[in-house]
Amino acid sequence: MDMMLKVDPEFAGKIPPISDEEFRQLRENILEAGEVYEPIVTWNGVIVDGHNRWKVIQENPEVRWRTREMEFADKWAAFSWMYRNQLGRRNLTDEQRTYTIGKLYEARKNSIGGDRRSQDFSKDQNDPLKNDALNTAAKIDKEVGVAEPTVKRADLFAKGVDAIREANPEAADKILAGKSGLTKQEVREIKNMEPEEVEKITEAVIAYDATKPKSSEKSNAIAEVRAQMRQIREMVQKSVANRSAADEPAPDKPKSKLILDTVFLPTFYPHFYPQRNITNRYSLSRKTGKAQ
Repeated sequence: MDMMLKVDPEFAGKIPPISDEEFRQLRENILEAGEVYEPIVTWNGVIVDGHNRWKVIQENPEVRWRTREMEFADKWAAFSWMYRNQLGRRNLTDEQRTYTIGKLYEARKNSIGGDRRSQDFSKDQNDPLKNDALNTAAKIDKEVGVAEPTVKRADLFAKGVDAIREANPEAADKILAGKSGLTKQEVREIKNMEPEEVEKITEAVIAYDATKPKSSEKSNAIAEVRAQMRQIREMVQKSVANRSAADEPAPDKPKSKLILDTVFLPTFYPHFYPQRNITNRYSLSRKTGKAQ
């Protein structure tokens, strides 16, 4: 059997990793059977699905195995198939499932032609890109059984995890394993942070010990995560205030500061900013952009 299949890091790194225990069980099952029942899926000789099985095969060349070569329009179409396949087969953590849905959405949008072959372009043909995104989310909604807004939030969550992965892959794996101490909401906000802020969050995630009881949370590393988030919010507030002061004298509360205080912070950081009862007095007029 040809042992020259190619492992592309771009493909290998796209799928949430399995745990050590899951890999051990996989290896035991394969060695006990003496073969890999499920074929390794390839595209132009590159492994698309079956990286863990391939690792067992390389360590045990006597094991029988086979491949299934598939055709894709481009790498994004291959990613799309890979993510959809994972959603239908593996026991994923809630975070892994959310991440995979977000990456499926990204892949569908970037694939050649997007979802054009199955889309109805009777709506607003003057804005095809917007139409593509809406139709892609709607299609995924039907495929995986989640609402369109959930698909969009999953996309933001995946971007936040990817931002962490660039700083430290181990921290990203902890998030996907549900052992980071961060909520999904907090992870979604990471993509908007500066690199140095992402680094601080990454360090706190690495330090977080999910095995400690919640009763000792104040002495747990999660307290450090919350402290880092608080510091970052203070930096954002100062930055917004400085820009507002430089750009416009604003006799009343600056518009950007008003949005930050009444909408952004209570929404994305409810731990520190309890949701306010926002009345018309705090809303912004779409015509004037001023607080009513």
